[in-house]
Amino acid sequence: MIYIIRHGETEWNKKKIIQGVANNEPLNKNGIAQARKIAEYFSNKHLDLIISSPLKRAIQTALYVASKKNIQIILNKNFSEIDYGEWSGKKSSEIPRLFPHEWENFIEHPEKFAFRNGESISSLYKRVTEAFDKLEKNKDILIVTHTNPIRMIFAHILCLTIPNAYKLHFDNCTINKIRYEHNRWEVDSLNCKIT
Repeated sequence: MIYIIRHGETEWNKKKIIQGVANNEPLNKNGIAQARKIAEYFSNKHLDLIISSPLKRAIQTALYVASKKNIQIILNKNFSEIDYGEWSGKKSSEIPRLFPHEWENFIEHPEKFAFRNGESISSLYKRVTEAFDKLEKNKDILIVTHTNPIRMIFAHILCLTIPNAYKLHFDNCTINKIRYEHNRWEVDSLNCKIT
């Protein structure tokens, strides 16, 4: 089983500010509570491996789980969030006004889009899927990452187009479970909240 979770909440998440790699702040109070719930969830689950994005919010989330399991975290930069370039630090609601032409291109053709002074979505897809394909399919692995890498994973395993992958939403500290059976990836759960 592979478990894929989005990191806990940060203040920028709460304020709906675009983070990407620009913000390397820790979890806020709610994010810490979310990470603790995730750690409890995994306390009685077998894990062979914990992989985390190197961004602080992901590492901090992973550490709560690792401390319960006594497992070392492996950092993998390929599961880091996309670099939003000049969109970073802006409220998501401001983007259509500040970058109208880019916003239109992003909405209509995300697969061809590159953030100004940032990363292209095709580059994100390549690095995430290459890292994902190297995972051992028969192990129980937890990946702590971000919204956009999770979208790329699901685009990859479900043969979704990039525009369709951008219709998927993942809340902070929600659990996605996939397993490899019958020579294919199967989805057990998507965007599940721990209560």
